[in-house]
This record gives sequence, C-alpha cells and structure tokens, in this order.
Amino acid sequence: MAVASDKLIVTTEEAELKKKGYALGTTLGEGSYAKVKSAFADKDQKRVAIKIINQKKAPKDFRERFLPRELDILQSIRHENLVNLHEIFRMNGKVNTGAIHESQEPRMQFLMKL
Repeated sequence: MAVASDKLIVTTEEAELKKKGYALGTTLGEGSYAKVKSAFADKDQKRVAIKIINQKKAPKDFRERFLPRELDILQSIRHENLVNLHEIFRMNGKVNTGAIHESQEPRMQFLMKL
C-alpha cells in the first residue's frame, strides 16, 4: 500500500524500514521474489544495500532449504572484499537483510549485473 503526501509516495515497506533506521534509495537489482535496494543506515551513517525477499512469492523449497542456508552463510562471512551482513529482520511476510559497506557498493552493483 502506498501513501501519497505532497507528491511523495511512500510505501508501507519504506515506512517500516524508515522506522528501523533505513532510508531506501534506488533498486539495484530485482528477481522473481526478491529485490535489492540501496539505502542509508542512520545508525551506522553508511550506505548499504537491502535485499528484500518476498516469502509469499518464493517457492517452498527456497523458503525451507535455500533461504536458511543463505542467511547462515551471510552471517558467518567476515572479509573486507565481501558483503558484510549488518542485520536480518522480518516484516509483513518478507525477510530483509541489510548489508554492504559504502566502499563495497560499486562492487555489489557490478555483481548484480552478472
């Protein structure tokens, strides 16, 4: 659902993420049941990317096998040249992961194009 206010359209998703301290930016990539958006994390004062996974659209095998594995791997990775996971949270049937330091965003945009 979107809320219009003085020519600004804010989705429920954007409003919820704003409450959590993230200001959403442009879409970096999109798939069948997930999208990656640029954002600014107020707490860390850094640009990040947020992967939004719509569990309602995702197939059962993805939700039960691949998503838990992906989240476990992201939580365990710590390397300066790779994505660093900041936070995982669920909202309205969606899993949101906030990741990537500012210096790594151009690399992520390149990876999203592959």
